[in-house]
Amino acid sequence: MASELESLRNTVSDLLVEKQQRDDRIEELESERLRRDNIQLAEVQSLTSEKAELQARTKTTLTPVAFITMLTFVPIAWMFVALGGIIVWKTTSNPSEVAPHLDIILVAFAIFSGPVVVGVKDLMSMMAATRAEKKKPDEEV
Repeated sequence: MASELESLRNTVSDLLVEKQQRDDRIEELESERLRRDNIQLAEVQSLTSEKAELQARTKTTLTPVAFITMLTFVPIAWMFVALGGIIVWKTTSNPSEVAPHLDIILVAFAIFSGPVVVGVKDLMSMMAATRAEKKKPDEEV
């Protein structure tokens, strides 16, 4: 009976040692998992902030000045294009009818060209300023 009791004590002792080893291994695995989770969380936060920064940098907004410039410029530009199309169409279809009035038509076309050129210049300068403003953060990094 004493040997059986000693055998049971040894078995219980071995089981307790195995349990302690398993508990230690579980703690190691949990700490490793926690470390990996923290690394992944940091990566996700970094990527999220980088994504928000890129979205803010690529977002295009229309300023009130650009809106008013486009509001006044677009009809003039369309009329410029329409007048050019009408001039070409009329001179090719009825040259004898248009020829006496061609000088007045070309004067009207020249009058339209001034505002169109100014509008294009303003829009291009606004686009260039916006592009330069968006490139500044890249140069600082």
